[in-house]
Amino acid sequence: MKSADLRLLIQAGESSTLEFKESLPAALARDLVALANAEGGRVLLGVRDDGSVLGVKDSSALRARVQDIARNCDPPVGVSVGAVGGVLVVEVRESDAKPVQCSEGFFL
Repeated sequence: MKSADLRLLIQAGESSTLEFKESLPAALARDLVALANAEGGRVLLGVRDDGSVLGVKDSSALRARVQDIARNCDPPVGVSVGAVGGVLVVEVRESDAKPVQCSEGFFL
């Protein structure tokens, strides 16, 4: 994804396929499961609800944590993680094996 594409996504605002998070939330598994149980989508880490970009430190540890959370869902959620302009972009694939759940249950 390019910076221009990211700006367009943020300008469009949150939706059923796009979530903004200021940082790595404790309940990220819920967001991943909800997107996987629907049509897939993206979680942008480092973006406030109003669309302003705070950014996050792009580290291999943060990427690994996101991958770990996705892997611990049942069945595992397919994600790809990349960084654009200080924002960590988590792309969530729609699951072929619905319903997906996390330790807190199912989310749609």
